[in-house]
Amino acid sequence: MIHRLLRMSLTVVLLAGCATPPKDAPVFSAQMLPPPGTDYALLVVYREIVPPLAYKPTVSVNGEEAAELPNGAFTWIKVKPGRVSVKNDWSFASGNPAGAVDMEAQAGHYYYFEITGDSAPSIMTPVTIAAHVISNGATFHTAMQGRGFSPEEETTATGRLKACCRYVPANEDYKPVDYTSPSG
Repeated sequence: MIHRLLRMSLTVVLLAGCATPPKDAPVFSAQMLPPPGTDYALLVVYREIVPPLAYKPTVSVNGEEAAELPNGAFTWIKVKPGRVSVKNDWSFASGNPAGAVDMEAQAGHYYYFEITGDSAPSIMTPVTIAAHVISNGATFHTAMQGRGFSPEEETTATGRLKACCRYVPANEDYKPVDYTSPSG
């Protein structure tokens, strides 16, 4: 009986501690994405349900913290065209390793990233960027990497975003910066 009560209490605590966006946050629609314009590309980053539920990974672009994403959330992040390093970093206590993608971003384009758990911690696959549907003059892309990010076709990504995700704004103090090589 005590074991059952402890298990039920733990379940309640875990659900109460689940990181989620506000219930009144807008749900995803492609129309709510701002146009990336001629000076920027737009990263659309989302997270469905990735354990541990109480932790929010931090998404950084070129070393600048851009957003924290709870489960069932998405955000968009403006980036300067050219070399871009995107990273999602989890708290050490979460047990999830960081994921990173280095890519070339083109102004006027959208790039989709799904934050995922680490399904194969010993395998690192190369990053690939693939152009997808052209819509309203903008090319949609998907980036993938073996850890932390999962590939999605634009139509699949937007379908999943509609089903799962509410908008969480990027950090107010985030400003797009140029890529700086780790070696200097």
